[in-house]
This record gives sequence, structure tokens and C-alpha cells, in this order.
Amino acid sequence: MALTPGPPHDRRSGTPEAGRTRTKGVSVVGEVKVEFKDNFGTNLVFEGAVDPQGATGYTFFGTVKGVCPLDRSGESFDNTVRVGHGATSGEWSYLEFPITGSPIEVKGGGKRSANETVDFMIGANVTAMGNYEYGSSATLVVGGPPQKIEATYTKTDGNGNNSYYVRFDGRVWAEGPTGYVIEGTLDADTQGGALTEQYATFGYKSSSGSWQYKTFKTDDGLKDIRVRGQRKSGDSIRVVVGATSQVANLYSYGNEASCAIPDNF
Repeated sequence: MALTPGPPHDRRSGTPEAGRTRTKGVSVVGEVKVEFKDNFGTNLVFEGAVDPQGATGYTFFGTVKGVCPLDRSGESFDNTVRVGHGATSGEWSYLEFPITGSPIEVKGGGKRSANETVDFMIGANVTAMGNYEYGSSATLVVGGPPQKIEATYTKTDGNGNNSYYVRFDGRVWAEGPTGYVIEGTLDADTQGGALTEQYATFGYKSSSGSWQYKTFKTDDGLKDIRVRGQRKSGDSIRVVVGATSQVANLYSYGNEASCAIPDNF
């Protein structure tokens, strides 16, 4: 659904427009959760993530879940949820969806000043006349410039052919001074002939942190990977890939790949 301009918003007052309430949410990094509840059973939550799109843009995606039990059978409008977003210094834009009780996939984006934060909020048309009221809001740090990162593991047989091949091709970026995101694709292949199920693994960590892993069957095909983590300010990010290429399905790994991630564009 295309973005539609919303009513004027005064960032200084913290209210979307006169007569409509807005409760300030918690400033967060990268991931957003905003909620709307009323005394008549309406309960809506938008959860998602926001990513940088160059120095002056952002994209976001997520899901609205919840219900609005108001009876609109005699009205000319449906129960509708509104997800608001915009650069902190700018005006709101809105995405609107009818509330059916099923999860609603939400995607969008917008413009911002270089390295500017982005605000989100949620509301619904819950008044008798179908006007909107609003719940919590959140201000997000969008992130720094993505950096390319790759890691590979191979093992050859007696004829020099690859019997195991695992490759991660992706990018990593900072979410503020103490967070990061890794996104990419893991490709794994084996020559076959193993008597047990074979696995490939993707490991990641900050330079001062501990390894964490995502593991998949090698016959699962290409796997999309997206992970978030915490780091100490100034930490680089490291990744490694491997496979169960040893006896008893033990893992062997390729060389670690490391990447410095600037906080800002």
C-alpha cells in the first residue's frame, strides 16, 4: 500500500494533532514495538525493524497483530489501524489497513536528514465518528553505512574437488555505538556419500564478545540470514562458516572474516 500523508504533527508538542493523544515511547535501536489499547477491547501491536537506505533514507518492515471488536456494520467505514512513521524533525506519514484479526504485513520507508532518528507510532479509528486515537510511540536509531562481509569454508577430496563448500555473502552495519546487524545469504553444498545428515553453520560475534551460531542442513539450499547483536563501542564484527566435515560430524571452519563498522554515514 502506498504511503499517504498524515495530518500535521508538531514534534515539539509530541501530539499528532489537536485532540489526539500520544504517549511517548522508549528510544530504541533498530527494532520497533508500539502498542495501542483502549477500554473497549482494542489491542494492537506493531513490531518490526528499520534499516538505513543511504545517509538520508530509511526502510522498515514488520507486522501488526491484534483486534478491534467495535461493530461498524452500520457505518460507512471499517475498523482501521494506522502505522505512523517519519524523520524526527519532519511530519508523519501513514500506512492504513483494515483490521481483520489476521496479522498484517507492513513495509515502507521515507527520507531523513543524514544520520537522523526515525519515529513510529500506532493508532486506530476507534471513536464513534471513526476518528483516530493513538497509543505509544518510539524513536529509533536507524544505523550506519553497511559494509560488505564474506566468509568461506572448503574441503577438497583426493581428486582436488570440493567435497564441502560453504559461503556467506552479506553485509553488516552499526545500530548505534553498541549494536549491529548482519544480513546476507548462506550457500552450502556437499559432494554426497555421507552416511549421516550434514550441516553447515554460520558464526558471528563482536570482537570482544562470544561466538553465536546459526546452523542448517547442507541440502536446505540457500538460506537468508539476518541477526542482531550487541557490542562494545568501537568493536569490529567477525563471522566464520564451517561444516560437519570431520569424523563423527564434528565441525571444521574456514578463516574468520572481520569488518569495522562506522556508526554514522
